[in-house]
Amino acid sequence: MIHPAARITAYIFLALLVPLLPAILIPWLTLMVLALHWPRRRSLLRLLRRTRWLFLLLFLSYAWTLPGDPLWSAFDALTPTVEGLEAGLLQATRLLLLLSLLDFWVLALDTEALLTGLLSLIYPWRGFGVDVERIAVRLALTLRAMENPPSFREAMAILSQFSPPLPPPEPIKLVRQSLSGRDWTVIALVATALGGVWVTR
Repeated sequence: MIHPAARITAYIFLALLVPLLPAILIPWLTLMVLALHWPRRRSLLRLLRRTRWLFLLLFLSYAWTLPGDPLWSAFDALTPTVEGLEAGLLQATRLLLLLSLLDFWVLALDTEALLTGLLSLIYPWRGFGVDVERIAVRLALTLRAMENPPSFREAMAILSQFSPPLPPPEPIKLVRQSLSGRDWTVIALVATALGGVWVTR
């Protein structure tokens, strides 16, 4: 299994790589990732439902602000442009690809694995006086809250109380694991791909 820290690092490189790829590759890569993502389709659908307004805003901002040939000449300035629609669709597809990779490569990990990866990434800052354990615990609590968010009624009930009763916290186990040669190979491959595309642009 790939180390969680290697997964997170590789995804950061992939997020930097996707905007540099030729537009013709984006739809095919997106279809490929979605096909691999089929067993976790429910998780991806929940993520897309939460980000639907971001997709809409991204698409509309390109469609109506990018100069070009009007889609309906009768409406002149009130109509989106053909170039804007194409660019908006491309950017929305890129966002879909990034979110699919995020859910498939990083969010598929459980909370303990994610915490292990984050702790491994921030551990070197311990030499600069950073309390990495405290940061890791806060991240763990945040991840747990994201996994089981309160309903609207529960949230309003908590906010309406001056001192809301809190359940006893579950123990948090901090584990730091070293990266293996395979993990460094994965990071090196993605970093090399990013560097290669960056140089050839």
